[in-house]
Amino acid sequence: MANSGPPDRSLVVAANNQNVEIFSLVWLDQHVESQYIRNTESKLRPNINLIKKFADVKKCQQYVEDLSSSDRVVMIVSGVLGQQIVPSIHKLEQVISIYVYCMNKERNKRWSKYFTKVKGVINEVDELVSQIRADRQIQRNLDEPFSHNLFNVNCGNGTSTSGINGKFIFSQVLIDCILRIKSKEEDKKELITCCKQYYVGNCMEMNHLDEFEKNYSPDKVLWWYSRESFFYNVLNRALRNENIHIIFLFREFICDIYHQLKKYQVKTPITTYRCQLMSSDELKTLNASVGNFISVNSFFSSSASAKEARSFIHTFFIRDNLEPALFEITADPNVATNKPFADISIFSEFNGEYEVVFMLGSIFRLNSVRRSSDHKLWVIQRTLCSEDTHVFPTIPGNARWVQHGVTVSGEFQNDSMTYQLCLPYSLCIDDDSQTMIIADYGNDRIFQLKTDSRNGEILAGGGGVGTQLDQLNQPTDVIIDKKTNSLIMCDRQNRRCLQWSLSKGTVQGEILFDNICCWGLAIDDQNNLYVSDTEKQAVLRCTLNDKNCTIVAGGRCRGAAVSQPEGLFVDTSGTIYVVDSWNHRVIRWPKKAKQGTVIAGGNGQGNRSDQLNSPVGLSFDQHGNL
Repeated sequence: MANSGPPDRSLVVAANNQNVEIFSLVWLDQHVESQYIRNTESKLRPNINLIKKFADVKKCQQYVEDLSSSDRVVMIVSGVLGQQIVPSIHKLEQVISIYVYCMNKERNKRWSKYFTKVKGVINEVDELVSQIRADRQIQRNLDEPFSHNLFNVNCGNGTSTSGINGKFIFSQVLIDCILRIKSKEEDKKELITCCKQYYVGNCMEMNHLDEFEKNYSPDKVLWWYSRESFFYNVLNRALRNENIHIIFLFREFICDIYHQLKKYQVKTPITTYRCQLMSSDELKTLNASVGNFISVNSFFSSSASAKEARSFIHTFFIRDNLEPALFEITADPNVATNKPFADISIFSEFNGEYEVVFMLGSIFRLNSVRRSSDHKLWVIQRTLCSEDTHVFPTIPGNARWVQHGVTVSGEFQNDSMTYQLCLPYSLCIDDDSQTMIIADYGNDRIFQLKTDSRNGEILAGGGGVGTQLDQLNQPTDVIIDKKTNSLIMCDRQNRRCLQWSLSKGTVQGEILFDNICCWGLAIDDQNNLYVSDTEKQAVLRCTLNDKNCTIVAGGRCRGAAVSQPEGLFVDTSGTIYVVDSWNHRVIRWPKKAKQGTVIAGGNGQGNRSDQLNSPVGLSFDQHGNL
C-alpha cells in the first residue's frame, strides 16, 4: 500500500452528501487519500456514483449506522481496519457486501471467512473493480428494497393517510395525479441541472445526461429505463423513498412510461417471476396479509422464466438476516386495464433478456406465502387486480382525482349578474344548507350559491361601494358563525368587520370591530374571533362579547414579525396558522407562544417544492393535511 498520512476528514466523491441512488460505496482505509485509491474511484464511479471514504473506524461505523435501512451499501475495507469494523457492521441491513482489499490475502481470509457478507479478499485493483461490477448487476435485481403498501380489506377505509389503508390510498391518488398534471419544460431543466450537480466528475453519467438533454423522445423512454444510467437509478430511488419533489420532476417521463407500456401491453394472460431477498419481518408481514391487496411503489420488473429468475439466487449472495423469495405473478390484461404491463426486451441492452415491467402502483392480490418444495426459498403467489373492480369500490369516491371539474360559479358567458364573479377572494362551505358562500371582492358583495343550483343569491352588499351598513367595499374574507347563525366578513376598504344575520329579511350588518385593516378571519370553539390585520402586521384575537382585541401572533416585536398576514386557521388547541404572504411562508403559532414556527415555504419566493410565492389562503383536510 502506498504511504500517506491519514486525513482529518472524510472525502465524498460526489457533488453533495445526499445520495440520489439506492446504492453507495464506503471505503475504509488508513491511506484513504493515496493516489491509487483516487485512481480506483474513477473506475468504480460508473457503477456506484457516491463513494464515501474514511480513515477512522468510529466515524465510518457511525456513518453506516446512521443510513436508512432502505439504503444499500457496498464496503471496501483494508485488512487491518476491516478486522476492526466488520464484526460491528456485519448485521446491518443496509450493508449488502464487503470486499477486503489488502496485501496479505491468506491472513485476512482467516478472520473474514466467518462473515458471509465478505464477498472477496483481493489484492489486485482490476480484480476488485471487476468483481464489484459483476456483483452489482445481480445486486440490482436482488437487493433493491421491496417498497409497497398494503390494503387490508377487513380494516375498512381507514381515517388517516398514516394508517395502513390510508398509505395505500394516498399512493394510488398520487399516481393518479402524476399522470394527469401537465409537465413543464422548466421541470425537465431542473431535473437535469440537479443530476448534473450530483454526477459532477462522473464522466459516463455526464455523457448520459448530455445525450438525454439533446435526444430524449417519449418513444425512447423504455430504452432509457432499461439502461444502466442515471435515469433508472434516480427515478427508482425517488419512487421507493417517496421523494415527492423528484417524482414531480420525473412526471413527464412517468407518463411516457405509462403510455409506452400501454402501447406494448401484453395481449394474453401470463405468469412471470421475480426473485428478491427479504427480511424475516417482511416475510411475516406478507404472510399475515394473505388475501389482501398490495401495491408496489415503483415500476416492477419480472421474468417470464422461473429458472431465469431463480438463477439470481446464489448462495454467494445469501446473507444471515435475509431469505430468498420468488414472486410468482399471474397477470391478465383483460382484468387489469388501468395499470399496463409490457415485455420491454426489445428496448433492453441485454440481449435475450425477456423482461416484463408492471406499471408503477400496480395492485396485486396476495394469494399465498409458502416454502418451495426444496425448501430453498419462499414462494409468494400474487395476482394482478383491477383497481376499479377489486379495490376502489371500498374506497370513498372523493379520495380520487375527478378528471373533469364543473364550473359552479363565475362563468362569464352566463347572463345572470348573480352568477358572475369579479376577483373572488375567499369562500366557505355551509354543510348544513349545502351552500357555498363567496367573498366577491370586485363586486363588493357576499354571494351565496346552492351546490345544486346554477343561480346564486346576494347575502350582503351588492348595492355599490359605500360605508352604509348595507354596503361593502372590497370584502376579502367571510366565515360562518354557527352559534349565532350569522356571517362574519372582512369589509377591508371600510376598515371594519361586520356581522350579518342569515335570518330571512336581514338587510344590513352590524359593526363588530372598526378601525381595523382586516384581511383574513377564523373563529375558535369558544367563539373568539381571529383577524389578520395587515396594518398592525399581526393576528388579533377579539372577543365578541366585550369587543376587546389583543395581538396573539405577529406584531412588530423582534423574532415575531410577519409581513402581510392574510389567510388564517385556528385548531382546537388554540394554535394559529397564518399565511405570511410577503414572506412567502405559512407560520404555526402555538397558544401563548412569543414567536411562531415556519411549516411551509420560508425559503424565499419561488416555485420549488420548498418555496411559496405570495400565498393568500390555507385550509386543512380531515386528516390534518395542509
